[in-house]
Amino acid sequence: MQKATKTAARIGQVLGNVFIVVGIFLAFTGNVFNGIWLAMIGWFLTNAAINSYSQLVIQDMLKDHVALEIMTQDCAAVPAAIPLDTFVNDILLNSGRRCFPVVSDNKAEGMISLADVKAIDRSEWSTVPVRQAMTPLSEIKSVSPQTDLNTVLKLIVENNVNQIPVIENGEIIGMIARENLLNFINIRAQLQS
Repeated sequence: MQKATKTAARIGQVLGNVFIVVGIFLAFTGNVFNGIWLAMIGWFLTNAAINSYSQLVIQDMLKDHVALEIMTQDCAAVPAAIPLDTFVNDILLNSGRRCFPVVSDNKAEGMISLADVKAIDRSEWSTVPVRQAMTPLSEIKSVSPQTDLNTVLKLIVENNVNQIPVIENGEIIGMIARENLLNFINIRAQLQS
């Protein structure tokens, strides 16, 4: 299938480039509107062919790999009862991370992200506990340690999130950030070239 897709992508690129060249020729010989239109169609065809093949290559790199392999396990948990200002000043700003598990009595309750913090007026940070600002665990898209990486990528992209928790037996055991996936893909691509 990869060979067929690669061939189709190359044909699409060649056809797109032909449309671009013919379109430019038409534009310079007096048929400006049709020339530009044909060149734009060629440009779209070329990009579609490249993106189609790139998507297949990425899917191939991720197949047979699971969340457990790339998740970060050093997730600093945040106590649910602390005020937002304490969380921001003592944890968020010093960590370089954007999202944290929220716990109470060593049990995960949810996640708090930079977006959750920004949704609360700054003047209320000293009185609002993390629990009130967090997203409950039941509302969070998550994966299991054995979820395949293509599914993880799909969830991150479709939900437009920067990270996704890995949950096992109701507990957050790790996180997968976009950067984890990109690094994995980058390393695999370098090894294959």
